[in-house]
Amino acid sequence: KLSPFDYAALTFLALGLISVLSRGNVIKGIASGFIGLAISLVGFAPIDGTARFTFDNIYLSSGIQLLPLMMGLFAIAIILIAVQEKEVKKEIEFKVKGVGISIKEFFSNTWNMVRSAVIGVGFGILPGMGSGVSNLVAYAQAQQASKESNEFGKGNPEGIFASESSNNASIGGALIPMLALGIPGDTVTAMLLGGFVIHGIQPGPLLLRQNPDIVYVVFVGFFFAILIVFLMQIFGMRVFPQILKTPKNYLYSILIVLAVVGAYSNGNNVFDIWIMLVFGLVGYVLTRNNYPLAPLILGFVLGPLFEQYLRRALMNAEYGVWEFFMRPVSAVLIIVTLVVIGVTVFKEFKRAKENREAKKAA
Repeated sequence: KLSPFDYAALTFLALGLISVLSRGNVIKGIASGFIGLAISLVGFAPIDGTARFTFDNIYLSSGIQLLPLMMGLFAIAIILIAVQEKEVKKEIEFKVKGVGISIKEFFSNTWNMVRSAVIGVGFGILPGMGSGVSNLVAYAQAQQASKESNEFGKGNPEGIFASESSNNASIGGALIPMLALGIPGDTVTAMLLGGFVIHGIQPGPLLLRQNPDIVYVVFVGFFFAILIVFLMQIFGMRVFPQILKTPKNYLYSILIVLAVVGAYSNGNNVFDIWIMLVFGLVGYVLTRNNYPLAPLILGFVLGPLFEQYLRRALMNAEYGVWEFFMRPVSAVLIIVTLVVIGVTVFKEFKRAKENREAKKAA
């Protein structure tokens, strides 16, 4: 029963969490988010199909792909920084005890995991969002609620609990629109939908009535997938991290090769490799100047969704943008977004003021 107005407002709420992800430097975080939004505009526009920022390049017609963008920002950029800081020959030392977390850590993050799982299921249900958005939103919420928010990004386990709980929960949520409506919630369920169609099974409203056995097979298979992943992590916990003991000059070389192969296999064209390298340099510059990268990814992923829902809503609006405040769901979501942004900015100014006063006192 959600209308385009409600979807647009919900996406706006997710975009508003950029301010939460940017704690410590809201201005740079919001700027990073706008960079992501700008990148998402490349290619054909939704609804009318107008070509934008393609520069008559056929490869840019379909827009910038997420995989080469993320590998450039998070893999190539980090390798460039490590090489510059001469950390290539350093080896990482670690020791895993028990199952990697303590009972105290687990129970102290109970509410964090429940909240993040609900976020994951919610974003999984919404078509096109999936885990790529849900784990960033869950991370932002965990950072907003944490008493040690300044430690996020430095190994605080609360952020790991939040991201992984949401990431896992979103897969189950994405199965709901795929099975009930025949609309994939993310890339994983899109592949599953393709498998169904190949075998002549059409997911949708009649699937539960005509092929209940298939639905139960999916449920059972999903349960066993969770169990297998859990066992792999338990038994592989002491094996997988051994990769980090590889000297970094060898490890980074292998990672660059894998990144190039991954970028090429994404669309089977060399252009994606160049895209990855360009955004590797972009990520290097942004990281060096303390611009957070998570808001950029959030803006890039949500930009096309927000534009699509916003344009659909305005096409059906009788009173323009004011109609968003005339519908209860969209009005509440927009108000919540403004409150979240306002509270975050207020806390940021308060923190900056306390830091200035502490420096004067020192």
